[in-house]
Amino acid sequence: MTRPAHSQDLPPLRVEVERTGRALAWDRIRTTFKVDGGAATLSVVKHYVGGYGHRHRLVLLDQKEAAAVVDALRGCGLAELNDSRRRRGRDLYAVTWRGLGEGRVMADDPHGAADGRLSVCLTILERAVDKHVGAVPWRDIFFDKAQMGYLRVESTPAARVYLDGRDTGEDTPVAALPLRVGTHKIRFVSEELDRSYEVRILAGATTNLDVDLR
Repeated sequence: MTRPAHSQDLPPLRVEVERTGRALAWDRIRTTFKVDGGAATLSVVKHYVGGYGHRHRLVLLDQKEAAAVVDALRGCGLAELNDSRRRRGRDLYAVTWRGLGEGRVMADDPHGAADGRLSVCLTILERAVDKHVGAVPWRDIFFDKAQMGYLRVESTPAARVYLDGRDTGEDTPVAALPLRVGTHKIRFVSEELDRSYEVRILAGATTNLDVDLR
């Protein structure tokens, strides 16, 4: 039976998940859970397509929250997995870890795999991210990059941005948001306002939307 991790004996641990592939509206998303010197952090870095920069969010977990994640990762079988063969696909995951053993595994669509251990481990991290960092913003449907443009959004005052009815998880300003070519509905929401606009995205071009919401 696995002994629970207590606040005073959290093991040094680093688990990193890098997600790429055409299923994403981002170039890549990297999630990192790290325990060092008894302190635990959880971070998400989202890189824009085309090298336009990235968004980075990081939170410090308290000892009880960190111990719960460590215990769950111990129990999901992560230490038993090790398959670093290169793969190709629309939704690729590369998972590396140090602590609880050391290894690397690559998988395409791990949530649909017959061996469910990696899916369980990823779900643990995904739920921790949703709870402590915030949900990873929207994913577009599979698209050809040749049929994609970008949207740069600014507003006064700042507001949450919704795209075609979905919460992007971002507040203005938003730089180089990758979108499919065509017309999209952009909605700005804050405690004081709720307004919508339509924008047209052209292939390979950046559309600028700068609105005064006062």
